[in-house]
Amino acid sequence: MSALSAFFASLLAAWPAPANGAAATEPTAAAPAETGADPLAVWQRLAEGFLPAEAAQVRIEQHIIWRIAPIPGPARESMMAIAPSAPSAPRMIERKMGDCVPMSWIAGGRPQGGSRLLLFLRDRRLVAANLEKACSARDFYSGFYVDKPNADGKLCADRDRILARSGARCEISSFRLLVADD
Repeated sequence: MSALSAFFASLLAAWPAPANGAAATEPTAAAPAETGADPLAVWQRLAEGFLPAEAAQVRIEQHIIWRIAPIPGPARESMMAIAPSAPSAPRMIERKMGDCVPMSWIAGGRPQGGSRLLLFLRDRRLVAANLEKACSARDFYSGFYVDKPNADGKLCADRDRILARSGARCEISSFRLLVADD
């Protein structure tokens, strides 16, 4: 109940009932003399005008978007990073892993080629995310978003879709853990 409605309701409760006899027929200042209406009825009609309209539907929404920033390549950081004396990168092999990665573990991402994204985890592990066949990893060069993440806080294969800033929308088909070959 609003404050104004509460005020009028308290006035109605405190208003004296009309007495029987001559005093009840005399017009008062609150009611016009020509209508002869009961002062209580006038106040009730006035109070009803201030009552809020009934709501037909109430809808509460929450919208969360996770943004994964791109990891810059070594060529962007320094032109000397590609010097001939730089050691070659270790050969990586793929291992099986679960179908989900917690979103809080992902530090960044970068397209690897074809339909694969490299995900860099906060514990310095690499995960390859294979996208569905119709998607290109190049669309995600500027990072990606996870729109409407699930309540469990995980990015899962065959369930969640990632979005690029360009408007591309792709589902992840599988995850593979990348480890250095010894």
